[in-house]
This record gives sequence, structure tokens and C-alpha cells, in this order.
Amino acid sequence: MDEKQQLMRYYDQLKQSILENDHYIEALMAIAQLIFSVNLTQNQIDGIYDNYMCADKKPNLPCDYNAYFKQLKANVLEDCLGSFSVVESSQSLLN
Repeated sequence: MDEKQQLMRYYDQLKQSILENDHYIEALMAIAQLIFSVNLTQNQIDGIYDNYMCADKKPNLPCDYNAYFKQLKANVLEDCLGSFSVVESSQSLLN
């Protein structure tokens, strides 16, 4: 019976964690236009959360981080390129 209780406790904690993460994403979306879920060590975008991006503009996921941001750079205003360079590559974020 002790193992069953431990498993039930673990399940409840996992369920709570999932709910909290969902609320976290909702809170971020309320203030952010665009959120990326990335694996920097694999140079990979795993998720894109954007209420305004057209479905045909979203890449098939997972996708290459550097390639995606290279494509986005073409639409960045020249005055903003300095700020953009921080997120331009997965290596710059890792650094």
C-alpha cells in the first residue's frame, strides 16, 4: 500500500506541475507577443507560442534555431539589429 500512496503522491505532484506550467505560459502570453521553447544545446526550436502569427508562417517543429532566426533577421529594422544579435544564434544565447 505504501508504494501505491507514493505513486499517487507523485502523480498528484506531476499533475500540479503541469497545471502550473500551463498558467505560467498563459501569464507570459498576456505580456509577450511571442515565446519560443528552445533546446539551445541541440540548436532546436521545440515550440512557438504566438497568438498573432499566421498558421502558414509557423515552421514545422522542431526546427533549426539558427536557420529560423536567420530568416527572421531579414524583417528586423536596422535600428533593432543590435538587440536582435543577442537572440540571433543559439550559441550567443548559450554564451
